[in-house]
Amino acid sequence: MVTDASARLTSFTVPNGAYLHFAHAYDFESYAFINAYYDGGVLEYSTNGGSNWVDAGSLIDFNGYKGTISNDWSNPLKGRAAFVDSSHGYIST
Repeated sequence: MVTDASARLTSFTVPNGAYLHFAHAYDFESYAFINAYYDGGVLEYSTNGGSNWVDAGSLIDFNGYKGTISNDWSNPLKGRAAFVDSSHGYIST
């Protein structure tokens, strides 16, 4: 069964020089012992009210994506770099 979830903030203007810092924990299902990640999450942002979304992975400078979601399952994020496996508790990104 494929399920997805999202959390969206109210639109706001980001000041020059600003950054996003957040604490999060995750524990996605996977076959980590063979590096097969069939579940995961991504961070995206929009600059046009949500009409288009851009992956923020390249902007993350600490505790970023840990792997790539496998193409072998029906995840809509398959083939994308993502937060995968387990964070082993709360981490800051």
